[in-house]
Amino acid sequence: MTERAVKPGDGTVSIVGVVRRVMRYTGGSYSLKDTAAVGRFWGISLCRIVCWIDTEAKLMVREDGKRNFALRESDGEESSVFSGNTPRQAALKAARRLEPGSSEDGAERVELRLREKGTDKVHIYDGWAWEETAPDDKPDWMPGEITEANVSKKGIEHLDE
Repeated sequence: MTERAVKPGDGTVSIVGVVRRVMRYTGGSYSLKDTAAVGRFWGISLCRIVCWIDTEAKLMVREDGKRNFALRESDGEESSVFSGNTPRQAALKAARRLEPGSSEDGAERVELRLREKGTDKVHIYDGWAWEETAPDDKPDWMPGEITEANVSKKGIEHLDE
């Protein structure tokens, strides 16, 4: 339970706005328990906001150990979600969706930014994909040309929004 006095309209950020912003990035949930006037100070109404914050709701690793990573576009929009035991595994899945080159050396390198759901961490990779002939012992359902991919980690950033 968190309590804080807020003076509405005086330019301060409301605690509800802060809670909403935190929950958007952590994936947790909140519920507003109480807002009540607690008095006046120099003509400004003071209110008390009590809210309950559950940040553990989405800070989750599934039972099978996989985590979720959202692919971020340059404008910050998160278009797809990839799961994997590690960020690299999710990045490889994302890289396989890139336009494949004719060979690994000829493939275009593209920056992939994956935000780990429930955290502010953004894992940054260079990814590339290329087409290759399927192995001789391939199953019947596999096509003759397959898409391979690889990634190289550039680093980790933390969101400060």
